[in-house]
Amino acid sequence: MKNARWTVRVSLGRGVNTLHIETAVVNLPDNGTDTEGRFGYGERDPDTRSYSATRSHAETDALFDLVREKHPLFCFCLSAPLKHGAATDPSAAVRYAQAFLSSVLAVPALANDSDHIAPFFTSVFRYIPDPFQPASLQSRRSVSSSAFSLVFSKKRDDVDHFFDQAKAHILAVYAVLKDIVKDLDAMAGVQIEYGTGIYATETRLSEYAAEELDSIAIQLRKLGKFLHTLESITHAQSHYHIANTRQRLHSHTRSLKCMKVALDARLVALDEYEDACKVTQRRTQQLERVSGSVTGGAVGLMGAAAASSISIGRAADIGIQDLQQAKRIEFDAKERLVYATSTIKESYGKVRGSQGDDLQEILNDYVANQIKCHTEVLEAIEAWV
Repeated sequence: MKNARWTVRVSLGRGVNTLHIETAVVNLPDNGTDTEGRFGYGERDPDTRSYSATRSHAETDALFDLVREKHPLFCFCLSAPLKHGAATDPSAAVRYAQAFLSSVLAVPALANDSDHIAPFFTSVFRYIPDPFQPASLQSRRSVSSSAFSLVFSKKRDDVDHFFDQAKAHILAVYAVLKDIVKDLDAMAGVQIEYGTGIYATETRLSEYAAEELDSIAIQLRKLGKFLHTLESITHAQSHYHIANTRQRLHSHTRSLKCMKVALDARLVALDEYEDACKVTQRRTQQLERVSGSVTGGAVGLMGAAAASSISIGRAADIGIQDLQQAKRIEFDAKERLVYATSTIKESYGKVRGSQGDDLQEILNDYVANQIKCHTEVLEAIEAWV
């Protein structure tokens, strides 16, 4: 789907565990006259098609895993969906799925993967990715090294410094988020235990005061009602963390993993480019040696010498073909490396700012929920007193 432009809209499916996904793709004519014609597309109008599919959250997770493992070089800007669970907030799941699918279709290399990614949007059948070979993330360079390349030696120090800072920032934010989630999980666990104890106490009080009509029984029933309210508030606090805060923070840790994967994949792309340059250099030297032999053998030789010259000429033709193929491989490797490098450098600030804004919103929402619950506790205490 060369020159394709995708749009996607996600809404809640018939059930809370499904997503309704509507996509449209515009295939622009590849005729070299895009600036001509009334609509700017050239002599032919674009081909527009629409698709509609229902996907489970598990299928969305499968697409996320595929992109990260099969196309690590293109997942730096990937916005991870929520890891769905029974308590996931449906509206948050839709919002994060929209961001994820939009980030996938915004990358042409991903949107044009007709074998593995496009079926998620276009097929009416269940999305089960075909088997694929995960991309290698093992670079011959040190894991902590973000060296660019000697082939770009003019600004090598600046680029090294940038990637080292980016990797350090990603790992630091990831560690902080993991600690925050761990602490909030512990707090939610305490709230659940607290709520369970309150419920047990409320049950005992209700059983004791159910048949009595004296003033003590009346006060005990009022206390039981207060404890019931307190248990509901405590349950709501823990549920909000499990269904909302934890899931949203986990989405960011998944996105940060993708960013690190993209940095590792870029180092592999650098290895491949340098290897391709070496192959091209060897092919060039081999062709030069063969060409020299052809020149030396073509100086008025007859008979066997002429046959030998023809054989050498054939070797030269093969050498030219090998050199052309090596140059194509080198060109493709350079394209991948330049794309990854430029994408990371150009997108890093925007991605970092977007993550910071969303993390601030997540924490603000969490604090607002805590204040709301504490206010409800005070109101319950006043009503009881």
